[in-house]
Parts: sequence; structure tokens; C-alpha cells
Amino acid sequence: MSDLSSVKIFGNGTLKSGEFNKIQILGDVDATGDIKCNKLSVMGDLRIEGKLKCGDFKVMGECTLEESVETEDFNILGQVRAEKEVEVKSYLKVVGEFYITNSLKIKDGNIVGQVINKNNIFFDSLKVTGELRSMGDCEGNIFFSKGRLDISGLLSADKIEIVPKGNSTINEIGGSEICIRKNKYWEGSNGRVKANLIEGDKITLENTDCDIVRGEEITILGNCNIKRVEYTKTISIDKNSKVGEELCQNS
Repeated sequence: MSDLSSVKIFGNGTLKSGEFNKIQILGDVDATGDIKCNKLSVMGDLRIEGKLKCGDFKVMGECTLEESVETEDFNILGQVRAEKEVEVKSYLKVVGEFYITNSLKIKDGNIVGQVINKNNIFFDSLKVTGELRSMGDCEGNIFFSKGRLDISGLLSADKIEIVPKGNSTINEIGGSEICIRKNKYWEGSNGRVKANLIEGDKITLENTDCDIVRGEEITILGNCNIKRVEYTKTISIDKNSKVGEELCQNS
């Protein structure tokens, strides 16, 4: 693709469908068809009406994506609205705002800003220090959060570690190893997680409100309110936590 042309647009303009090396947007531009490029940089306002396939995608201004997106790297410092599915094959970093109507599939992600998703999120590893709001499920391998979470569906990963900032709400949490703990470096930390169901193999909870906790090895640390705990191996409950019912299912 080294023989492909590069495009730089200042002011108002239109970009027709095509295959490019580098595209740089510094004005207000409408792309009227499918775009394929090695690098896309948006410092102005870009609307893409067709599909986008890109190597390195960086948005410092505003961008609206009306069709599906496939990119290797996606760096959002401004604002992006995506109306169809988005796939990031390598690395996603969100410092600004990212609004997604359809599914988001990423390999590795880092959310420093805000992500609002109306569908499902699939990931290999995902780190949240900003805010993640999802109306669907979030499924992957490794999940770490020190930010605010609002997940209407299931948060599922092999390893889940949450250090809540403020009040986070997650409908269901499932994984092999689940750890929810307050910030140990800040004594005044009062972040909490509220969930209907937490289910896993090894579970450690602190500052957590949950209806049902189900697992093999369960440790309930301080400031938890749990209606029912179901365990098969071991259980430990801190005196500063409340558990309504304990049920050993070891048979």
C-alpha cells in the first residue's frame, strides 16, 4: 500500500470512497463511501457514511461512523460516535468520549475517559480508570477497573479486579477469580459495587452489596451487605459485614 496517495483536507470538504495511505482531516469533512487506509487522523469534524478499514486511527476532534469499523489501533482524545459494530484488533485507548450503538470487539483496551455502549463488549484485556457504561454484556479474559462502572448485563472474565470509584452497578459478575476491594492507598475511599449475582471460583469482596454470592472459596471483607452466600469449599466473613444466609453446597 506504499504507492497509495495521501490526503489532507482543510476547511469544508468531501472525501469519496477509496483506498489511501494517510488521511488527515483538519476541517469539516463528509466521507461518502467506504474508506480503506493505513492511517487516519482527525483534528476537525469527520462523518464517514460507509465502512472504514484502517491501520492507525486517531481522533482529536469529532467523528461520526455510520457503518462498521475495523482498525488495528484506535486512539480517542476527542469524541466518537459509532452506529455499527467496531472491531479494534490491537489497542484501544479512550481519553475522550466514545459512544457505541452496536457491539465493540477489542484485543486490549484502556478507558481513561468515558465509554457508553448500548450493546455488548468483547475483549482480551480491558482496563478502566474513567467510566464505562454498557447496556449489554462485557466478556473477556482480564478485566481491571479503578473507575466507575454501570453494566446492565453480565461482566464475565477469567480474572476480574475492581477497585470501585464512587458507586458502581453491575447486574451480574462471573469469573474464575473475582476481587472487589477498596483503594488501600486511600483510607477515605468509599466506592461501592452493587450487584444482583456474583459467581466464581475464588471470590474476595469488600464494600460490596449483592443479593447472591456463589463460589468455591469466598472471602467477605469489611463493609459488605450480602443477602445469601452459597459456597462449596471455604468461607470467611468479616465482623463488619452482614450476610443474611450462608449455605454450604459441598456434597
